Amino acid sequence: MLALAAVSWEVQAQDIRFTQFYQAPIYLNPAFTGATGMARVGTNYRKQGSANESSFKTHSAYADYYFKDFYASAGVLLLSDQDEFNGFFTRTVALPISYDFSVTKNITVKPALQGSFSQQGIDFSHFLFSDQIDNEGNVSGGSNEPLAVNDQISYYDVAFGVLTFGKQWWFGYGMHNLLQNNVSFVEGGEATLPIRYSVHGGYTIKLDKTRRKSAPVKTMMPTFSYISQGGFSQLDAGVIFQLEPLIFGALYRGIPNPTYDGDYSAISWVVGVSKFDISVGYSYDMPLDNATQPGGIHEISLTFLFDPTDPNATPRSAKRLKCPLPY
Repeated sequence: MLALAAVSWEVQAQDIRFTQFYQAPIYLNPAFTGATGMARVGTNYRKQGSANESSFKTHSAYADYYFKDFYASAGVLLLSDQDEFNGFFTRTVALPISYDFSVTKNITVKPALQGSFSQQGIDFSHFLFSDQIDNEGNVSGGSNEPLAVNDQISYYDVAFGVLTFGKQWWFGYGMHNLLQNNVSFVEGGEATLPIRYSVHGGYTIKLDKTRRKSAPVKTMMPTFSYISQGGFSQLDAGVIFQLEPLIFGALYRGIPNPTYDGDYSAISWVVGVSKFDISVGYSYDMPLDNATQPGGIHEISLTFLFDPTDPNATPRSAKRLKCPLPY
């Protein structure tokens, strides 16, 4: 029972951390809801681990819309994460809302709140108990172990975020899991889901001074994302280039965590294409220590922007700044 409790805690102690965090904006910070000033839909797929190790697969889909006449935004985020090794899964539906206001004509602030509902479950058929092993070491039959556990739990949660940006820069702060729910599968057990703190930002540097609107976008963006949750912390930092239609770059992932045994450090290579309000990205995390971190992490992102409003209308927010993310 103690081993089972430990396994369940280790599996769910940390939230997902996307490599292309700027292409999973609402998951990173609810304040990114509506940051494009348009309607947006997107999806992310992430595969971590190999066939011989614990393999995590993550799917997310999101949509948001900026209500131009009210300076407000709303969205929805769907998230599914599964460990194929032990059958553990998490499914989440989140509803973020945000509002933006101008501090000056060159600085905009967007605070946001998010409510969410999550389910976590575990498939105990993936576990092996001592009474399933005979004297000769063979595995046979099911277990009679009296498991005082629930195979599925549900909980509500709240997140908060704020995003500040100018014409060329952006900086955000987010807090998730504010209710610190008890996510233990063991009856009477205690496994608090720790608050996830995140700080992130970027600065867009134009590589081409051409003023023509039809000129292809040529920029470089130094960017970072720092996350702290429980005893774990991680820094992603690097540079993303956009030479329209191409997007490419590299990030370093990981910092020393003396109190956490699951350190992960890698170089993340990013490539993609962005044209006509459609962006497709691929990234691969190359572990820096293959001996202790076998396999890598593959991630695919897709984003589509569109404006369903009357193109002849002039909304009150027409002169509002747009967050300079590399969509």
